[in-house]
Amino acid sequence: MIDWDRFSESAIRTRIANKFPAFLASEDGSANQLLLSMIADQQVADAQLFKDIYQAIWPENLTGVPLEKYAADWGVTRIDSDDNYLKFLIRLAKMKSHMGVTEDDLIRFISFTTGADPSEFHIITDADQLGGDPMAIKVTGIPAHYISDERRARLLLKVIQSVVPATVRVIDVEYEATYNGVIHVTGMISGHTDYILKEV
Repeated sequence: MIDWDRFSESAIRTRIANKFPAFLASEDGSANQLLLSMIADQQVADAQLFKDIYQAIWPENLTGVPLEKYAADWGVTRIDSDDNYLKFLIRLAKMKSHMGVTEDDLIRFISFTTGADPSEFHIITDADQLGGDPMAIKVTGIPAHYISDERRARLLLKVIQSVVPATVRVIDVEYEATYNGVIHVTGMISGHTDYILKEV
């Protein structure tokens, strides 16, 4: 991420004003300071133009057709008019392209795509907790507010299944929400061909 403070007007003017050696006239109103001020004016204008262009093409700021074109670069196509959902799909594709196969990689992936802190959820790999299956995993405790609808929950399960090794079976991804002090757990159970939303 760009440190925009480095490109603030005050930062630019301070850097430019200190460019001339100390033995040259540098008091306010001097020819040297007038020249530096003119250079600073141009650099401030250039920096603002750069910032405007950068923010205009920053993926999170894109909407509509420009966002669709950016998504196409990542192999993602729009399925509805929801720009935020399309950005979610892009983030999934980006993270998937850099995924490894370790448990830490999967934790980073889930954290990145949902926005959840890694401390908020758990990946269970202990076969004793998973019906004795040594090649199964289960994700629990993802705060439900990070996944706004069932469609995203289904997609996250599919993508998790696609990034883990083929020999590993994702048996469940559970989301937690608290209502009136009661914890509700909703899980997306994987099957051979479909996914069932359950509440426990």
